[in-house]
Order: sequence, then structure tokens, then C-alpha cells
Amino acid sequence: MKQQSTLTSVCQGLVALILTVGLIGGFAEPATAQSPPALILDASMPTQPSVPVAAPMGFANGGHTITAIAFSLDLDPSGLAFDPTDSDMDGLPDSVSLPEGEPPVFVFDYDPADTDGEIDVLMADLSGTPLPEGVIIEFELTPSQNGVVAAWIDFSGDPAPSFSNDMGEDVEGTASVLGGELIFADGFESGDTSAWSATTAP
Repeated sequence: MKQQSTLTSVCQGLVALILTVGLIGGFAEPATAQSPPALILDASMPTQPSVPVAAPMGFANGGHTITAIAFSLDLDPSGLAFDPTDSDMDGLPDSVSLPEGEPPVFVFDYDPADTDGEIDVLMADLSGTPLPEGVIIEFELTPSQNGVVAAWIDFSGDPAPSFSNDMGEDVEGTASVLGGELIFADGFESGDTSAWSATTAP
């Protein structure tokens, strides 16, 4: 079990703020048919040593008003490298892009010593505005072996991928790696993996 990170502390504070904003503003999710919100990391690309590849992550809200997403990615350094260089000093590594634009709250942390979740990401909008669907973030990774990107990357289970709505409520969702495993996020803070199930994703 890794030690509590700064990102985890930020997440806990944001949950309280989102809940407060939701109660004051009277936000409520629409009474429409819903499915679980989902994160999908496309890691199906073939790799060649030292040839960078782009791994985009898509988000679908499933009909929920999702205002906060948090996740960690676990990289196997024997097969993939991440370059944290930020040449323009904007707080975002050059190897990371945000195709849908930067949300009002965006936290990115890279810690190569955190061996079960080197990359931590938090996206949130405290106004209650839903986060956009589509490709929300893209990572440039440098392989060191021939194979498929998914062989060396996965969502971390601690902390678990998580979603929160405009009422500050946890929303159970899914996080999948194409070519890897499918896992179910059980809440914004708990990290309790006992309720998860795993299947092979195509």
C-alpha cells in the first residue's frame, strides 16, 4: 500500500467542495437512462524501441453529470518510459496534451518512485459544469521493447479510478485499457478493490 499522496489529499478536499457547491446550487442529475461513466485508454498500438507512441484516453459520461475524474496509471519501466520535461514551464509535461482543453481544476503528478501509480491525474469543475466527453488527455510514451503498449501500462488500483457528480457523490464507473484488463471503479475516495471484477478487454 503506498503512502497517501498530495493528489489524494487534494481529491478529498475537492469532494467536500463539490458537495457543498451541489447542495447550495441544488444540482441534480437528470432522470434519464444512464450507464456507468467510462475511461478508455487506447494502448493497443504496436511498439518499436525508442519510437514514441501516443496513447489517448477517452471519456464517456454515461448520462451522468460528471464534474470530477481522478485516476493513476501504472507504468512498467522495463517497457515504457515517460518524459516529464516541461520546456515551456506551463505545469504540463510536453509529452501530455489535453485535446478537450484544460478543465478549471487540473492536477498532474509524475513520481517514478511510486511503482504502482507513477502518473496521477485529477480533472474537475467546481462550478457544476460537466466535464466534456471525448479524448480528454493523451500521453506520449517511449517504448524500449517491441510489443504492444498495453503490455506495460494499466490503471492503478490504489487509488482507484473514480468519478464524482455535481452533487459530490461517487459514481461507479469503468476504466479500461484496450489490450489490457477492465476494472470497475467503486468510488471517489475509498480505493476498496473488493467489489471489482476483471475481464479481458478487446
